[in-house]
This record gives sequence, C-alpha cells and structure tokens, in this order.
Amino acid sequence: MALRRKLDPLLALQPDVLVVPECSESDILAAGGSSAFWVGQSRNKGLGVVVYGKHKTSLDPSCNLLWPWFLNIRVGNVRLMAVWASVKSNQWRYVRVAHQMLDCSEAFLAAPRAVAIGDFNSNAIFDRKHAAFTHTRMVERFAELDMRSLYHHQGGEPHGEESVPTHYLYRHQNKPFHLDYAFVSKRLATRSTLTIGATEEWLSLSDHVPLILDLG
Repeated sequence: MALRRKLDPLLALQPDVLVVPECSESDILAAGGSSAFWVGQSRNKGLGVVVYGKHKTSLDPSCNLLWPWFLNIRVGNVRLMAVWASVKSNQWRYVRVAHQMLDCSEAFLAAPRAVAIGDFNSNAIFDRKHAAFTHTRMVERFAELDMRSLYHHQGGEPHGEESVPTHYLYRHQNKPFHLDYAFVSKRLATRSTLTIGATEEWLSLSDHVPLILDLG
C-alpha cells in the first residue's frame, strides 16, 4: 500500500517492469511508466504492473479481469504473469487461487520466454492446509510448463526449506516466511539472476522485500 511514498527507492533500482501487489489504481497510473496495467476489487487495493522504456506491451486475452489476482501481459518478447494470490473466498485463497490462475494461463506461459512473478502467499510448509491444491503441486505444474523457481534453481534449496525470507509477518523479524517467487522458462533460468532485497533496506517500507529479477 501507499506506493507513492515508496516509489523513489523502487525507481532507484532502474526497473524495466514493476510488479506491485496491494496497490491502488491511482498510484499505478501515477508511477510514470510508458504503460501501466491494474486490476482489483477496490480501486484502493489491487495488483499493478508498470512498464518503463519503449517496450511494446499488451494485455493478453487469457487475462480475466474479473479475477483481481493476476495480469497476463506481453512485454516485448516476454510473457509476464504478474501475481498477487490473495483471497477470493474461504475455499479459494492463496495457493488455491494460484492454481486457478494457472488453469487460465497454461497456454499463455507455454513459451520460451515466460515469467510468473509476485506474491504467491504460498510455501510448501502449508501444504497440509490445501488438500489437492498444494504449493508442491503448483511447483509441479510450473515444471510441466518447463518453468522453475529461479531462487531454488540458483541456490539448490528445496521448497519449504528456504534460508532467505521474502516476507515478515507484521514486519516482525522473528516471523519470517518465503512467499514470493519468480518462475521462469528453462531458457531464461540459465541466463537470469534473482536477488532478494535486504531486510534492513526494505522492512521500514513493507512487510515484503522485493524480488529483483534480471533476465538474460
């Protein structure tokens, strides 16, 4: 939330694309991009994508704007699924919503240069809470699309045993979780890097730290 107050440190990263969960439509439109996309149930809280530079962009028809948890966007020759896996209902929440995103997006992501990135609100440690719609099964579904989490690909850590958090519950450093991911196509995984923002730099701004993805 309150993206306008946090925009300067984000722009200091010199992004080509910003994926921003939990933001207002007005903040996304005022973020100074060459193009911007936003979806949400309330104009004050949704998912936004801002593109900077002269990239050709378009919203893919696979994106159902009645679902305020993902945006499928073509940015140049990259297919980008921006994610904020929030709560649709008591039955459909968090990783279960991510499964429904994939139901809509498998054809879109079946490309040599595809990325699914954002706040999945998910981890393998919560598998027992979600019956068939687990984090582990979601990772398998990405693998079936020849995509893998770049964090895990780089470091060799299993899902559920991450050593670097991306989220601190209520900003408490003693309540760390790894909930944010960048799944990338196999062709991109060998040439790309993922950096997780430092806690001491970002925790005063948000309970999540940024994922900084440099595509090869």
